[in-house]
Amino acid sequence: MTNEESLIRKNHETTYRPLVDAFFNECEKRSYTDEEFSAVPSLFLPACGSLYSTSLVKLAVIGQETLRWGDGLDDDITAWRKGKFNVQYSFDIFQNEGPSEWQNRFWAYHFSVLEKVYERKGLLDDHNAVLDGIAWSNRFAIEYNGTKIGDGECRIKEERFWLLRGIADEVGLSSLDLFARVFRPDVILYSCRNDAMGSDAVLKPFAQLVEKIEHDGFKIWTWKLGRTWILQTWHPSYLAQYKGVSTDSFADAIREEMIKRKVFAPIGTALHYDSNPNAQISIFARQLDEESSRIVASEPEIGDKELSYRLLGALALELRKQRATMTARLGVQLLNEVRRFQEHNYLFAPGGHGPCAAAAAAYRYFDARDSEGDRLLADAVAGAFTTVHGTYAYE
Repeated sequence: MTNEESLIRKNHETTYRPLVDAFFNECEKRSYTDEEFSAVPSLFLPACGSLYSTSLVKLAVIGQETLRWGDGLDDDITAWRKGKFNVQYSFDIFQNEGPSEWQNRFWAYHFSVLEKVYERKGLLDDHNAVLDGIAWSNRFAIEYNGTKIGDGECRIKEERFWLLRGIADEVGLSSLDLFARVFRPDVILYSCRNDAMGSDAVLKPFAQLVEKIEHDGFKIWTWKLGRTWILQTWHPSYLAQYKGVSTDSFADAIREEMIKRKVFAPIGTALHYDSNPNAQISIFARQLDEESSRIVASEPEIGDKELSYRLLGALALELRKQRATMTARLGVQLLNEVRRFQEHNYLFAPGGHGPCAAAAAAYRYFDARDSEGDRLLADAVAGAFTTVHGTYAYE
């Protein structure tokens, strides 16, 4: 895996491991039986795709809960009692299987929307920069499985289940604030708007409601949590079945909000960038500067050369999400806008062979590394940057 993903996983482990311990310790105090646990799906913890950590714009999707997650809470607590509970199980499943294999309604809806936002088809067909560049969480760490919960012959009573879910909330396993601290997304699509389910309870203590926007048949509540924008709507099933909202309408609204909040560079028909007079380029420049600050904060010893490679990789991924290209000359001009490089006088000459050499060096940097994520970054750099004549810059 990439250095960036290793850092996210380390932060994830140190954040969620104590919460998992607190959850199961509290369950033991409440004398839950293995039979009760067997009625409840596995504990859900957030995760991300293999390219999320290196994406220039970090997009997260948060739903309500995941249907039939894992092997069950009984298996979870058995593993925990033996000291073998895998806190990062969600990473493994999301990256090795993921939405393209699951093909469920939740992800099908979200990716039909993202296909229109990014103006490209087939995002659920296979791994790509958009699919692998997503972080994922749920409002609830504990899923409600109504077929095994209730009175009569059910294995866990209603009140015992709701107490269990309450414990998960109380220890922080469902905290949106902690999710934002670990994954540091630029924007979250939060598909949960149900007061009975406490959809806003994870927002109000930390986030500020900035605007409620009326669209044709639905609304978007825009929140701000630190540097993260949260676009909250009803669940896709509710929007489609009960509100009659088409994916086109929803995608247009989401795209419009992302542009408005400056967390999306709308390439659209501009599939090749060779100059910088437009608003999209200023968005790229700002995002590169923010990404530089994030990397340096996590890795204060990083050198300017390696930082430039990592930023070119992030920019390349964003371009590949929309199947766009950019001249290497413009790419290094954008790097010259990064405050770190200006302060260190580490600036690139836009003319001559310098820009192509920078793209080629970034390609070699990623290509020489062992992880699949780095190889995908090498491919992104190779396909994203061109010479002024339209040939590949990395060659």
